[in-house]
Parts: sequence; structure tokens; C-alpha cells
Amino acid sequence: MIFSVFSGYASAVDFVYRVDSRPSDVIFRDGFASHGNNRNLQQHIRGDSCAAGSRDSNYIAIISDINEAYNIARLYYSRATFSGRLYRYRIRADNGFYSLSPSVAYIESRGIQFGHFERVMMWLQSEYAYVNSIPIENIQEAVELVYDGNTSMVNIVGVDYEKEIKGFDSCSCLIIQCLLCRHG
Repeated sequence: MIFSVFSGYASAVDFVYRVDSRPSDVIFRDGFASHGNNRNLQQHIRGDSCAAGSRDSNYIAIISDINEAYNIARLYYSRATFSGRLYRYRIRADNGFYSLSPSVAYIESRGIQFGHFERVMMWLQSEYAYVNSIPIENIQEAVELVYDGNTSMVNIVGVDYEKEIKGFDSCSCLIIQCLLCRHG
């Protein structure tokens, strides 16, 4: 309900990104789906209704800043408890993707306040959300990420899957690993 009020703010970016441990064959078959039907945005932003909490959020978190996607991967990989692979997905944004900023402004105008940590996380991650499930046809690219513990860098192994996109330079993904040195 809150997101529908701000449909004019939808799709302010061309692409959004998501880091996930599921490989591309699973994602391109099943897509991204929400954990449940909880539409409490504040619980979603705090993580209370996400994977670490009750796992009933109706929102799928994605971000518009590719560098933050790599920072998220770096965080996962640097945890001693994490052992596995991560993939970065590039998703074409459409009018179903909503920036959290205008929705948060609306909620706050109704008297609900977000804490400092929540605000910082929203700002840093440039978070967007999608309700229920992201259409599979919007998922444009998957790359496997590897972590070098000696340098704390996240590098791209290769392009697992890439749809033909008019005007997209497939070589640009090789430049990303060079940019990571400056943003981490």
C-alpha cells in the first residue's frame, strides 16, 4: 500500500543489483521471491522480517549502487561463519521497483520514526524494494564473486549469464574489480 502511493518514484534507475548465494541456474529458473506477506517496511529495513529475523517480509531488497553490492559481498565473505559462493545479479528496473527514500518520508509524515542506523543503511545502500517476486525476465546478468582474504577484495570470476542488452558493453564488468580497490 505504501509503495503504490509513490509509483511516480518507481524505476528512477535503469538497473538494480542483488547479492545472493544461489547460483544463476536456480535464479534464472525460480527468480527472486519474498519470504512472506509481512508489509511492515520498518521491520524490513531493520532486518527483523528478513532472513536473519522472522523470514516473513513481503519485500525483496535490491540496491541501485553496484559498489555497495560488492561491499555487501565483502561483508559476507569476511565473516568467519560464511563458507560458500556469492553471485551478483543485475536486474532491469521497471515500475515495480521502489526507492525506499520516498516511502520512508511518507511513513515519517505519519508519525513513525526511523532510527539513525536505519537511515544510514538506507542511504549507504541506495536500497530499493520489490513486492512479492521479481519477474525472471528482468534478471539480466549473473556473475560469480570470489573473495581474496589477503587483500579484502571481491573479484568477478566470470559472467555466468548475460542477456543481450542494447548498448551494454560486456567488457565493462572486467573494470569493476579495479574500481573495488577505491571503494573498499
